[in-house]
Amino acid sequence: MSAANGSRFSVGAMGVELDTVIYFEINVHMHGGNCSQAYTPFSDDAQRAMAGGCACFQARRRARNLARRYDEALAEVGLTSSQFSLIAAIAAAGEISVQNLADIMDMDHSSTSRGVQALVRAGMLGIRQGRRDKRRTVLQLTEDGRVRFNAAAVTWSGVQDVVAREG
Repeated sequence: MSAANGSRFSVGAMGVELDTVIYFEINVHMHGGNCSQAYTPFSDDAQRAMAGGCACFQARRRARNLARRYDEALAEVGLTSSQFSLIAAIAAAGEISVQNLADIMDMDHSSTSRGVQALVRAGMLGIRQGRRDKRRTVLQLTEDGRVRFNAAAVTWSGVQDVVAREG
């Protein structure tokens, strides 16, 4: 690998940290032939500026911080914010299939199923055959699930008020 000024650098499998080099020519051996590709690394300051100004990065960071606040509060009643969201959607629906729950939550079926199974094992959800279509199963809150949801709703409401005031 050579820099634009002709200096040579040795790069290991994990790469090399560079402060001032702007342009590299990278030679890659691919299937018996050589391929040359230009690469311009960004400075650490530029990388930090991109991350700080990236809407996706900021939204994900805020979402993690917000979820952490709800998780800490809901831990008092033995739920996570994800579990609370699932049982809130099920409580609102009365009964619902896993696929419809996944659609409402904008989650994939697999992730929804894992969350549901944890709530079933905890005794908060029941599963039964559908009334119209016996091939489908529907979820509903158990009595314990209803009690836990009502307790969690009070905690959730407190956090919701604080978050709303903070803007």
